[in-house]
Amino acid sequence: MLGLRLTVDDQQALREQLRVDPSVHRRRRTTLISASIMIVTAFMPIWFALSRRVQVGPGQFNSPLYVIVIRFCALLMFGIGALLLACSPFRMSPGERLFRLVWLGPIGTLMMRLGARGARSRPDGEVRVTAGVRATASASMRLGAATASPAPVTVPTPSLPLLPTLASLDARVPALERAGSGKH
Repeated sequence: MLGLRLTVDDQQALREQLRVDPSVHRRRRTTLISASIMIVTAFMPIWFALSRRVQVGPGQFNSPLYVIVIRFCALLMFGIGALLLACSPFRMSPGERLFRLVWLGPIGTLMMRLGARGARSRPDGEVRVTAGVRATASASMRLGAATASPAPVTVPTPSLPLLPTLASLDARVPALERAGSGKH
């Protein structure tokens, strides 16, 4: 559970870095303006497409292929504009909110406890499996090494709020893995 919490806390720290960066605010404002223009202008091709349909019977209409393509593109434009308005780099996504609610909440804790039934850790660091499964010597040595107390984790934090680079992400992954392997 600690590794999951560290991951979402890391995402929250990145959002806080973005909040204080004025260039991100400027780009977000530009995105909001262009998304609003996309939504408003999407109605013009929809109106054009509806005016080009041909009535073939009572309550039945037929549209040429170019009209269907225009209507499809207009609906895509409307949907993309709505998504650009809804998604913000300053807020948690609905998926992350659901992840925090389910997996970091009581349901996730219960699932982890149910999944860990029968596995008991001993004070000497060796894991005991009570389900009738015998571990080989190499497996028990690896488990013993994995449960040893890890060194304190130090994650480098930049002095200026920067977007993550590949090097900084590569440095944070081992630190998160070391922190997560210490406590379950």
